[in-house]
Amino acid sequence: MELKINSPQYSFSDNGKFYFNISVNDRVDKIIYYDNENKYLGKQTLCKNCNEFGLSKKRIKTFSNGIHDITIEAIKDFKSVKEKIFFIVDRKSPKILELKDFNGTFYLKYSEDFPKQISIYYDDFILGTNDCAYDHDKLKQKCLINIDLRNFENKTINYSIEIEDVANNKNEFSDQITIDTTPPEIKKR
Repeated sequence: MELKINSPQYSFSDNGKFYFNISVNDRVDKIIYYDNENKYLGKQTLCKNCNEFGLSKKRIKTFSNGIHDITIEAIKDFKSVKEKIFFIVDRKSPKILELKDFNGTFYLKYSEDFPKQISIYYDDFILGTNDCAYDHDKLKQKCLINIDLRNFENKTINYSIEIEDVANNKNEFSDQITIDTTPPEIKKR
């Protein structure tokens, strides 16, 4: 007995919907799935007395926000074959909660479950990116991004910061700053 999972495959979704296309080379008693990350959901039957699910007719299953480690199992005469798939559902866009600039050091506080990239732009030029350390135990993340702004000394620039997550949801914040990296001069009397 061979089980083939055409979809879903390892992927990301921003709406939680996945096409299921599963086939078995022999008719089986049933095809089931269960989420190893959410045991309380139990085993879900996809079909009974069948050799496919989602091949002859489009089948969509919807999953909640988060990480899903799914086992798909074909069962025949108390024997089974299993395959595992992994995917992430990320319906929420990143949120920028706080942004402070200290002449090239940007303090960023944001909320995002699955961040992919944080970028800072000046016009069409990318000033810097950072893969800020992510702490899964915290709802709000903090990071510092250091950028050399000496080339913009005494100029006012428009900049934007963008956070993108694994499902390509984005959030952007734009502002204007005057660059002053020269330390103050103290004269003795």
